Amino acid sequence: MKLLTKVLTVFLLLFMAAGMRTLPAAGMKTRVIPELLNPDSIHLDDTQIYITEGPRVRIFNRESLEQTAVFGKAGEGPQEFRILPGLPLILNVEGDELMVNSFGKVTFFSKSGQFLREKRTQAGFIIMAEPFGENLACWGLAFEAQTRFRTIDLYDHDLNKIRNVVKQKDEFQAPGQGMDILSAAFTFSVMADRLWVACTPEAVIHTFDLKGDPVKTVTLDIPRREMTQADRETILDFLKTDKSTREQFDLIKPIRFRDQFPAIMAIFAAQNRLYVMTWQRREGRNEVLVLDKDGRTERKLWLPMAYRNALAPAPFAIRDSNLYQLTENDDEEWELCITPIQ
Repeated sequence: MKLLTKVLTVFLLLFMAAGMRTLPAAGMKTRVIPELLNPDSIHLDDTQIYITEGPRVRIFNRESLEQTAVFGKAGEGPQEFRILPGLPLILNVEGDELMVNSFGKVTFFSKSGQFLREKRTQAGFIIMAEPFGENLACWGLAFEAQTRFRTIDLYDHDLNKIRNVVKQKDEFQAPGQGMDILSAAFTFSVMADRLWVACTPEAVIHTFDLKGDPVKTVTLDIPRREMTQADRETILDFLKTDKSTREQFDLIKPIRFRDQFPAIMAIFAAQNRLYVMTWQRREGRNEVLVLDKDGRTERKLWLPMAYRNALAPAPFAIRDSNLYQLTENDDEEWELCITPIQ
């Protein structure tokens, strides 16, 4: 298990958020949030902002930014969260309840932060769960015939596995066998009673119905970015020197790169739109495609994105045609940057 969590640290850092100062953009507003020390993620609903920081969840009024609740501490008991390196809390704030994913269990709270119930994982290794109809769509790991796979599965609300939906051979198998860096996308989201999954190197998203059966494949016009020598050196330098990955570097050698980045970095749903972030980047901005519920591309955006390291955007969310991102200013204060999406 120790080896597994060490490698998860490396893998998840390729896709999870970090933070640093962003470029000013037209109409951007910034507001300091003094309670924050080192936030991991940000989420919004109509009235509140939810920020995770280690084993804690902070809830703020969206208008005043007054902190209205804080809960969570490290541990394995009721209402406690087990946090592993590279495996932070993951929230889902859609619906009437707040769902908190931590290692080994899923915990439910009211939107005011009151504990409701929790369920421990019965089978498999769940990293992230999202409500999907009457069930949960879960990203996890599975082991078959001495091979490790990244999976997306359907579970019921007691965390009993119903079926596998997507299975992809993991980029790391065992020490000495090396690791394929960014060989393919592996990201999913839920929108309009459909599960949307990007799990190939190409600009393709597969959709599934509430039973986990395939519905259709959406092919997007996204040119793949070349993996230059400078890109490889930057990624290697990060893996060798960052405190979160340097202890695991020898475990994953030799590192193997592809000639191109995957077409898709991440997909996420917000207010009946699917946002597809690519690896294309220019002048401090990331390319993002906006899709409707049928998978048609409505427009392409270039959003100003802050990065703390070579690979991952700072904590961000999109809500009500605004980009919300947490960054640290020159006074080492954490700011919420709000940028209108033109």
